[in-house]
Amino acid sequence: MRIKRQKSFVNQGAPNSRGNADVGTATKNPKRTATDSARGFEATANTGGRGTASVSNLPIEIDIEPLLKDIVFGEDLEQKKLVMRIYKDIYYNDPIGGSCVDLTSTLPFSDFNIGGIQNSKVADSFNEVIERLNIRTLLPEMSIDHQVTGAFCANMLYNPKKNTFVDLICHPYENCKVDQLPFYSQDPLITVAFPESHKTIMQSDSPRIKRLREYLGPEVVKQLSNDALELDPLSTIYIPRKSFTDSTGVSYYRRILPIWLLEKNLFRGTLVESARRQRGILHLTLGDGDQWEPTVADMNFAMQLFQDADADPLGAVIATRMGISSEEIRQGGDFWKVTDIWDQTMAMKLRALGISESFLSGEATYSNADTSLTVFIESLRAYRDTITTKLFYNKIFPLVSALHGYTVNSRGKLVTKGNMLDKFDAMSNHEILQDGSRLLIPSVHWAKQLKPEGDQAYMDMLQAMSDKGIPVPMRAMAAAGGFNLDALLADQEDDFELLKRIGEYQKKLAGVKKEFFPEADDAGGGEALASSLAHQALMLEAQARGVRSTVLRDGGMNRMQALAQRNFGEASEVAGETHDGKRRWLTDQNKANERVNRKIARQLSEIAKQDNTALTRMTVSRRMPV
Repeated sequence: MRIKRQKSFVNQGAPNSRGNADVGTATKNPKRTATDSARGFEATANTGGRGTASVSNLPIEIDIEPLLKDIVFGEDLEQKKLVMRIYKDIYYNDPIGGSCVDLTSTLPFSDFNIGGIQNSKVADSFNEVIERLNIRTLLPEMSIDHQVTGAFCANMLYNPKKNTFVDLICHPYENCKVDQLPFYSQDPLITVAFPESHKTIMQSDSPRIKRLREYLGPEVVKQLSNDALELDPLSTIYIPRKSFTDSTGVSYYRRILPIWLLEKNLFRGTLVESARRQRGILHLTLGDGDQWEPTVADMNFAMQLFQDADADPLGAVIATRMGISSEEIRQGGDFWKVTDIWDQTMAMKLRALGISESFLSGEATYSNADTSLTVFIESLRAYRDTITTKLFYNKIFPLVSALHGYTVNSRGKLVTKGNMLDKFDAMSNHEILQDGSRLLIPSVHWAKQLKPEGDQAYMDMLQAMSDKGIPVPMRAMAAAGGFNLDALLADQEDDFELLKRIGEYQKKLAGVKKEFFPEADDAGGGEALASSLAHQALMLEAQARGVRSTVLRDGGMNRMQALAQRNFGEASEVAGETHDGKRRWLTDQNKANERVNRKIARQLSEIAKQDNTALTRMTVSRRMPV
């Protein structure tokens, strides 16, 4: 067995007794020369049998070079732009790769709010920066850059007059040269090359650009006018997708790149072949070899005859003499197409990207993929936590707190000290921002919790242990439920403020109910309110249809009900009055109804004796033709 190596790779270990032989090379051939040793690692494989040599005696070459060694994955901007073109081509044209990135970039993120701040003015300082930088809109787009190109790079524009960040410049990763430092907590050196279009637009005479230059300030405009600029680590947001601790950004598509290149070559060939030939080749054989020797004119005539027959959409009839036969010598589509390997490459790409096909097709639900869905949700939540930590907790929140001097003392109380950043000492600023125990760092609460979380069986076991007297820590109980106890305690002041606001709302709501719905008691106040609102809705609907009372409305029909079919509700019960004028209920309703009916009949009789009354005139209904 022979292992291929480049001749430039020479082991630098100490020489042994056999001379300057490579480490790991074992040989018993005394005639081996120095030239043979310089070839690199070499081994032979043969059989121990006797007789003539077999195939096993032939050397086997093993390629230990990188799979895509001709593609340079480095920080040279020209080579980097070529690689990024391939990655973006995958995102736009590959159905698996593009869908995976879109799914993992839109599903984890949602609306959010910040907590842990009791002072509303302090909270407004953080919310103002979030709104000015459009972080809610940025998150899905930033995630696409992060996964496709391997990193997201942007710098925040600071306006010293307003003491806040006013906007964000997102740099394409192919325009950023990243020099990694040997210190893990230090940001790398990032030099960005500005496109010519940026400099041209900032020098425009447009009134809008003029106002924009005034808004950004002269320092920012000066930076944008350079060809290249080393970004300030203080205001630079750099979120790489790392594979190793010492690596720069690595694309999510790095593992499927060989598969994509294979598919791309086959796709190009399939596209060319589909344009050339849609069906097989018809071969005509003319002549019997004895009595008829066809001429070129006979061949052309036969070719034209069959071509015209293929063009007839209604069915053609061909009459020929003896000696003419036809056959398909090459079937249409009889070549290696990209569709022939799509089933295999799709499965390989899904495994390489770590996602299930059911998620991309929308077939996965909580009922048919509980285990895999939990793993998928956990990975999404871990990814969102990484973005949240690097974007909010490590960059935006420390900067806002340092600029305004928001610090926290040993008792957890807010202390304002003014601007804490030194414009002339970058290391001092870095030390201040890295010390998160002193600065006020709010907590981010996402509207989409990415549940379910927590093991119910595990929580029941902890509860049973606690009931038996075993000292189960509260942190273990909170962790089993998927919560961070420290984060919950940090938000207690904010929680108290929310409870006060909710209490004020409930107090005002009780006053409104008491004023407008006095008949509703404490026990059934909610039911009475709902019934009253439903009654008002029915009244409005009836008035829109020309009926003024819900008693007279016949369901959804627009006609009057008969007197015997009307439902008068509580009004159908006859009530009496006490000596002080209060309402009292009568037990004998039959006798009370007879007394009321006699009174109604007597009054109607008196009204009928008068002329020109509503009962004696002809009444025309709006639903009845005149």
